Amino acid sequence: MKIGLVTDSTCDIPRETVEELNINVIPVVMVIEGKDVLDTADFSRNEYYERMPGFENHPTTAAPAPKSYLTTYKKLLEEGYDHIISVHASKKLSAIHDTAKMVAADFKDKITVIDSVSLSMGLGYQVIGAAKSLMNGETKEKTIQKMNDVRERVKVFAFLDTMEFARRSGRLSWLKAGVGNLLRIKPILEVSDGLLKNYGQVRSRKQMISRLSGMVKEFQNIESLSLLHTNTLDTVKNLFSKLNIKLPAPPKFVTINPGVGTHTGPDAIGFAILKKNK
Repeated sequence: MKIGLVTDSTCDIPRETVEELNINVIPVVMVIEGKDVLDTADFSRNEYYERMPGFENHPTTAAPAPKSYLTTYKKLLEEGYDHIISVHASKKLSAIHDTAKMVAADFKDKITVIDSVSLSMGLGYQVIGAAKSLMNGETKEKTIQKMNDVRERVKVFAFLDTMEFARRSGRLSWLKAGVGNLLRIKPILEVSDGLLKNYGQVRSRKQMISRLSGMVKEFQNIESLSLLHTNTLDTVKNLFSKLNIKLPAPPKFVTINPGVGTHTGPDAIGFAILKKNK
């Protein structure tokens, strides 16, 4: 059986990996100053974060239109794929998964839609695992099993430089952004059970970088590390240079997708870790 693989751009998988592993990525939609903009390979995420503080109206995000899924699914089936696995951002945080499932229903048993229960490289690592499984000729069932295994081994954390953009977006009301700004609190978020949960907080950027470094060092048996940022590449590269940890392969330096970054704001940092199998 020839199986195609589909995900959405919240996966944050680097472009070269997407091409190498034959992954089909459906772009999420940002509404910027009243205009719909797709998060495609040609869209500059860094420029987006540079401009964000100056937008008159705070950008919003939306799931891809049903037509985007329909076009992608039809294309793959017309190319001779017998089945499609479609893996997406947590359904508790986005309508992306539910929209995919709605469209997939028209194809009967040709498409399996999966909730990654994660975001960014938490989703990305699952998709990469599935892609490698398919390239090795493994079955649909085995591939899904591999994704489930990866999901159990992934941890994702984000450190916000300011609560202002979470306040503007209104998506993280539990942060009490107004109080946080007054106290200059910088929250730490964990992707857990498909939600963004409060993991702690620090008072300064220096403490934020130090806390992130300490958390990464606490993890043992790392298979892969991704350092995440919203237009702060120099910061995470400098941070890694001081970590003094051994990895099986160099880390990925990933600009967070706008579907997440619209709520975290610029100058955020974070990491995703895939732990080795025991």
